Amino acid sequence: MSDAWMYVGAALATILFLSGLVVAFFSTPVAIGLVLVGGGIGLVAMPDDRRLGP
Repeated sequence: MSDAWMYVGAALATILFLSGLVVAFFSTPVAIGLVLVGGGIGLVAMPDDRRLGP
């Protein structure tokens, strides 16, 4: 019985580890993309705000 639980635990640990790697791999480019898009929008919007301002 303890052997079965050991295999189940090892399988769960492996699945969690791999899913963590997948999430980290996919979320990092998303975060970088959001930062770049936000920065680009900020750079484009700032001169417009200055021109519209007094």
